[in-house]
Amino acid sequence: MFQSICYGVLATITMNSCTVASKQQQRGTTVEKLNLNSTGAAINKIAFLTFRITATDTLKDLFDIKLINTHFAEGSLKKNVVATETVIEPYYLYYQVYREDKKRQDKHFERVINPLSKVLEYSSEDGKLAKKTVYNNSGELVIRFQYDQNLKSLKIFKPDQRSLALKPIYHAIL
Repeated sequence: MFQSICYGVLATITMNSCTVASKQQQRGTTVEKLNLNSTGAAINKIAFLTFRITATDTLKDLFDIKLINTHFAEGSLKKNVVATETVIEPYYLYYQVYREDKKRQDKHFERVINPLSKVLEYSSEDGKLAKKTVYNNSGELVIRFQYDQNLKSLKIFKPDQRSLALKPIYHAIL
């Protein structure tokens, strides 16, 4: 009897875990714990994170995003004082680093070129400038930010063409 109760509890835990994973995948957001500063050596340095991004379902905007390389460099990034509002453009991905102290939270999103789509310009047969978009299934994405001990998480967003808003596709706890 004890054995059947244990199997029942294990089956319930397994089913609940699968439900959480499937709900997370349905939302299209990957959640990962990075542990960037396990030794304390990353404080006040520039963090360069390289991710492999793969489109798993382009119709549902589902992506597999994995951290493949981390590098810390001496120095500090200049604050972006020009942009006060984020202009959403279709061929970019956007990211934001969140802080523990919400009073100092920056509302500005940084942008990087989307490695899954590339716009190529060329001269057409009639001599005019033409554009063509080439789509890839996977690519590498490099994100950089100033690392300090108050950073909490990182989110990557993709423009949603229907709502003209940013849709989260990745969330990492720093």
